[in-house]
Amino acid sequence: MNDPIPRTRVEGQVLMDGVDIYALGTDVVNLRRRVGMLFQRPNPFPQSVFDNVAFGLRVLGLHHQKNLNGIVEQSLRDIGLWDEVKDNLRQNALNLSLGQQLQQAARVSDWTGFFWLEELVEFGPTEVIFTRPAQKLTEDYITGRAG
Repeated sequence: MNDPIPRTRVEGQVLMDGVDIYALGTDVVNLRRRVGMLFQRPNPFPQSVFDNVAFGLRVLGLHHQKNLNGIVEQSLRDIGLWDEVKDNLRQNALNLSLGQQLQQAARVSDWTGFFWLEELVEFGPTEVIFTRPAQKLTEDYITGRAG
């Protein structure tokens, strides 16, 4: 996420399948195909909802607008956001407030990492994290008692 930002400093390692994702030569396009992030608060790029959803498709080289429109709509339908955002697709995403973020995360991810104050609290299969978390802080956050 930070690779296009000049002078960004990274310390330590992040291993995925035993490989450091920060190693020189990492194929960031392939990495972005495999990893997604959901933040505690909405953290879209400073552009429209449409452009945020289409970002990955464009990185992969899908530029045909007719196909892009359909894929963006279907993606938003699949995660239950279409009705909420369809009238504001071209509006700056920072002006929109999307509800039910945790439910959306549970629907669209296979694995979940829960971070609290920049520390990884728990990581595992999404179903386990959302239904039987091992850490009390994770459970408190998911149930709305913390955060």
